[in-house]
Amino acid sequence: KLNHLSGKVKSSNFNAFNISKFYDIKFDYIDVDPFGSPIPYLSEVFKLVKNNSIIAETATDTAVLYGKSKEKCERMYGAFSFKTTYFNEVGLRILIKRTAEIAESFGFSVRPIFFDVRKHYIRVYLATKKARSSEDNIGFIYQCSNCLNRTITEHDKCDFCGGKIIKIGPLWINKLFDRKLVNKMYNLSLRIMVDKSSYLDLFRNEKDIITYYTTDSLASFLKINEKSIYKFKDRTVLNPKGFRTNLSFKELIEYYKSV
Repeated sequence: KLNHLSGKVKSSNFNAFNISKFYDIKFDYIDVDPFGSPIPYLSEVFKLVKNNSIIAETATDTAVLYGKSKEKCERMYGAFSFKTTYFNEVGLRILIKRTAEIAESFGFSVRPIFFDVRKHYIRVYLATKKARSSEDNIGFIYQCSNCLNRTITEHDKCDFCGGKIIKIGPLWINKLFDRKLVNKMYNLSLRIMVDKSSYLDLFRNEKDIITYYTTDSLASFLKINEKSIYKFKDRTVLNPKGFRTNLSFKELIEYYKSV
């Protein structure tokens, strides 16, 4: 009534998954924001969305996704998680991977268009489409157990220190957001906000590189004073001390020492 929408909006107070039985409709947008994991609800969600729709989902079971509860992660998400310095990206990619698998079973593919990762939750927005998913979207991260080196290329031992490799995943290894959408959001924020959105400004410059390094973890590994994050390009919104790079780990170490 306050927004003069009488006759245009229907409200209800019952199980949302039964709504199509009452109104015989499907939806352009569904938001799944439960306590814990959204995974148990997704099978019903994909019965209710249209082709070319949007699904938003929130996961608050971050201990599971961030590698603190490996057995639960394997059971709920079908993936091996491991506590790394880029743990929130691992959790985000595992969540998207499992969503993509469920979508596939209903004939949908998903494409991440935006995400918001804070201390206690992971939130991701996905565009859905009636199509088969590409197998190239799913893969693994190969993390050295002895140093910070990691790659998405399978190998038996670390090419930097010779350490044992830990295989993390399977997880989503494609892009995490739609850059055009983020640019539109940023430009809109400049028009409607007094202060510029530094978060969106940082977001729109996020590189499509898998995993990030942090200045404090590199300093700890090298046993030297920590370098300022402002000396590094390609920062990430996932960590205030994090940045992405295409350098090999050996090249990165030399670069970090020199800046």
